Amino acid sequence: MFVKETVLKLQNDIGEDLSKQLMLIFISETKKLVQELEIAHEQAQLDTVILISHSIKSSARTYGAETLGSLCEKIESEGKNNNTLALNLLFKQLSDISEKTLLSAIKYT
Repeated sequence: MFVKETVLKLQNDIGEDLSKQLMLIFISETKKLVQELEIAHEQAQLDTVILISHSIKSSARTYGAETLGSLCEKIESEGKNNNTLALNLLFKQLSDISEKTLLSAIKYT
């Protein structure tokens, strides 16, 4: 779920201890944002879906969570295109991918 090279670069750039602390924050904040994203989708708040998916995409890629980042990029794009059918299909993947990503992030804490 994580690109090891990205995680190692982060550890080298800021130090292992700070990297571990930031990964814990990433886990906590991503859990919250995914919940908010799912609620926004359920309530058809497209602007909020776009905004939150963009935030998750950016932070996921910063920490090396490419699978989650790619999914959120697709959600953001389909939201901008107002493609509700594609969004519904993508949201069916979100819970599983985010859960697996956050579980695999624990080994970097």
